[in-house]
Amino acid sequence: MLVGGERVHVRCLARETQLEAVERQRDSEVARARAQEILERSRRLLANGQRQRTCIVCEEPLTGTRALLFSGAQLVHAACWRSEPPPVPGV
Repeated sequence: MLVGGERVHVRCLARETQLEAVERQRDSEVARARAQEILERSRRLLANGQRQRTCIVCEEPLTGTRALLFSGAQLVHAACWRSEPPPVPGV
């Protein structure tokens, strides 16, 4: 069979497609598990009454449409995030 101008075996193409599907399914399961962990973490933080209202870097409110990321256990605006940990307030 010709695919994209190349000769391929139908069985080989079918096997490669099957392996790719299994790999993508595994990737989606990992992503789903990670999303579940994040949801559970945020629920625990809310249940414990820990409500962070400001970004730990710029100290502006976390409300609004700006994207947020976790830096350790603290939230920061995505634009404020840096790979090195932010300074601890009051230290």
